[in-house]
Amino acid sequence: MEVEGELFDPFQLAELLGVDRRDAGVLAVAPVRLPAGWAKRWRTRSGAMELSQADVAMLVGRSVKTITRWCRPDKVRGLAPVLTARRAGPRDYRVSPAALVACLKKMTGDTAPPVIETPAQRERRSQASIEKARALCGQSKPPSRRKRAAA
Repeated sequence: MEVEGELFDPFQLAELLGVDRRDAGVLAVAPVRLPAGWAKRWRTRSGAMELSQADVAMLVGRSVKTITRWCRPDKVRGLAPVLTARRAGPRDYRVSPAALVACLKKMTGDTAPPVIETPAQRERRSQASIEKARALCGQSKPPSRRKRAAA
């Protein structure tokens, strides 16, 4: 079953969240599908640009319970929280995108995996740029192979 939403490559996701493009590989290594209205609401949001626990869980692919555990200090072991977050209620936390990237870097040992682009994605991207260039030049479609061979 296909979930409706927008597909973001890692660089677009980094740009959307307002973090450095060099950290795109930490956020995601392949294109990510986000719910249709989420990106629109994020772009039009005013005030503090912070992610809720559910937003972080959606982006990272973990459960909300795990994200909550990352935000709380471990009082039994005396450990600091893994993820720096602001308290927004009795059980709610808000996380800045930069704090999320810092946490993911710490968890991966500051080694960002290379961003993956499949051959099909590379082909679509190159075709789209060729079509844009043709549109700017006023060319509707490329000359046929016969015309090129005759020339």
